[in-house]
Amino acid sequence: MQATPAPLNDMPAAPETYTGNNAGHLVPAVSAEKSDTEYNAAEKPTEYGAQNKLVTSERYEELKRQMRAKLGQLNTGFDPEILAIGTQMAAFHVEAGARRFADYARRMLADLGEAIRPYLKPTYVGALHMPGMEEYTAQMDTYSDVMHFDLDSLDKPQSAAGREQHRARP
Repeated sequence: MQATPAPLNDMPAAPETYTGNNAGHLVPAVSAEKSDTEYNAAEKPTEYGAQNKLVTSERYEELKRQMRAKLGQLNTGFDPEILAIGTQMAAFHVEAGARRFADYARRMLADLGEAIRPYLKPTYVGALHMPGMEEYTAQMDTYSDVMHFDLDSLDKPQSAAGREQHRARP
């Protein structure tokens, strides 16, 4: 008779995920370094954005194609379609779990490159006020947080105090 293996969710985690408490017992280690998207990824085993209702993954792919075309054009002046497309893209990321501006900005830069950087703040703020986003706004960064965010420091490591200051919410 063969022994039945334990279900995966009953298996202990790797030793590095545990730490000792004051009583000498092992308890799960908690990292304050996780971003919103990491927490959401742990909670949802599905593909990023697969559960979105407002802006679906399919729609996002179309928006990304449109945005690449817009960013590749040589224009003089302001193109309002960039903001309209970008706001929908921001709504996709927020709905998918990137509630914080920094998480959203990293994802947009990964998808579209440096050409999107000047539009990151206005498109995120647009999503903050977009109809249908009301259930997410309490978890999003405020207008003031976004306007004071230093995009040049986005890819640079921060001190723990800097991260906590940015995460502090009233």
